[in-house]
Amino acid sequence: MKTTLFKFLLICLLTGNTNLFSQIPINNKDDWDTIVVGGYPANSTEHFYLRDNIGSPADPVTLMYPGVFSGRIDGDGFKIYIEIDYYSTNVGLFSELTEAHISDLIIDGSIIGRRNSINVGSIAGLVSNTFLRSILNLADVTGEGASSSVGGIAGSINSSSTERCTNNGTITGGQYVAGIYGRVINMSDNSKYLNNAGTIQGNRTHLTENSCIAGIVAYYNTP
Repeated sequence: MKTTLFKFLLICLLTGNTNLFSQIPINNKDDWDTIVVGGYPANSTEHFYLRDNIGSPADPVTLMYPGVFSGRIDGDGFKIYIEIDYYSTNVGLFSELTEAHISDLIIDGSIIGRRNSINVGSIAGLVSNTFLRSILNLADVTGEGASSSVGGIAGSINSSSTERCTNNGTITGGQYVAGIYGRVINMSDNSKYLNNAGTIQGNRTHLTENSCIAGIVAYYNTP
């Protein structure tokens, strides 16, 4: 077994295939923009880690990762300052997270999902089969869609596990609006220590008798 592993590692080194150990630093806003524009594929296993705060009120991150992200981000307690404003189904720092791992990250600034947006959140619009740990949202999150699911962490989340996620931002939306998740489908029992200290409010233009507004989760549906 040891001989086989050694041969495999030697082949990786000789061929330059080091993806097994790939750790890519994010040092500044330009690095983040390169990741977004580069369009890492949905099955990507890249491991990114922050080495400093990214963006600022004077120079915010404005590019949303547009597709499905399935890699790993270690924030190491650093902040990403964003001003995301998109006409898209899923809106957040990432449009959609699937089988991803995001930890120890602070998000500040603002996120706006315009009229056709369905899921709007700070870390992502839609989250599936993902692990989120120690995410702190300070950003204001707004979903303008009449049927939008808006959350301080994610708009909609499915079959995922979350720990120690907190919202301190102002969250505004139309249908399902909450400090952590607007809409939850089949959440893992491992989710714990979720906290909201922000203001949660409905968009008066779109409030109906079916609207749900809550501190942690607005709508929970187990299929």
